[in-house]
Amino acid sequence: MAQYCSSADILKAFDEAIHDGVDVLSLSIGFKIPMFSDVDERDGIATGSFHAMARGITVVCGAGNDGPSAQTVQNTAPWILTVAASSIDRAFVNSITLGNNKTLMKYFMYRYLYNYVTMWINFEKYTTWLRNMEYEWECSNHVRVSDDSQEGDSIVMCWTIQHLTYN
Repeated sequence: MAQYCSSADILKAFDEAIHDGVDVLSLSIGFKIPMFSDVDERDGIATGSFHAMARGITVVCGAGNDGPSAQTVQNTAPWILTVAASSIDRAFVNSITLGNNKTLMKYFMYRYLYNYVTMWINFEKYTTWLRNMEYEWECSNHVRVSDDSQEGDSIVMCWTIQHLTYN
């Protein structure tokens, strides 16, 4: 799967969508920031969205996954509706079957942190424990199942993916 596409390809996609008569365009892509000014002709998203807006089409783009720091928001042209989320506001219920055939139905959550991909399955106090940063270093290369009362009733599975890139 390609991680990049040219501005020409982006403009062609905008042209096709405009020709098809869409009402809304939603793009979950963006250039690494900082890039150019809002009206730089090399920015295919800004240019294509301007053409769409001129024809009455609403263009919604993601603000990106960088930050929080200065100049980290992507897709900032004034004719683009740029959206972002500040935190994960959902939990997913799932089951896990242990070696003793006991099945537990609780929460799980994925969290991406630098070059780690860490999955916590935590029961009862998971939100408090996730905020406890002293455990971050323990999840670099191994699986740990803990009965520590400080963590509550939890199972922690951790693994590392080096050179993780995502947008």
